[in-house]
Amino acid sequence: KTAGRKPGRKPGPKPGRKTAGRKPGRKPGPKPGRKAAAAPPFKVKAAVAYATKARTVADKMGDPWKARKKPGRPPYSPRVVVITKAIRDKFGRSYDDNERTIGVNKKLVKAVGGAPRLPAKGTLDEMSKKIPAQYYKKFRAKVG
Repeated sequence: KTAGRKPGRKPGPKPGRKTAGRKPGRKPGPKPGRKAAAAPPFKVKAAVAYATKARTVADKMGDPWKARKKPGRPPYSPRVVVITKAIRDKFGRSYDDNERTIGVNKKLVKAVGGAPRLPAKGTLDEMSKKIPAQYYKKFRAKVG
């Protein structure tokens, strides 16, 4: 128990180590008696309606770019990327929240494009950069 500790020294943080104003042994997080800020409630029905409308608009507008065919796994449809980005922007949700919701709700999966999973976060970010600004602006104006 006392290995590496001077005799008579009380347990706690090592000397010279900062505890950022916390008492030793207290877990980081909100102060006692205060609740953490809750995320705004997500209305799945509204998201399904929005994604369905976004899908029809994306189908009418066509792909924003041509997906290259190369050996290996086929690329995600550019339309799925546009719809997912639009949902993220419209409802102000993070990638992780979208993935969690879309993975659970089958109607939302169908509305987004039928892919059982979204592209990975990095893939989505990289593909989002390819979306022409005019295309996305027009898309958002039509979807609402």
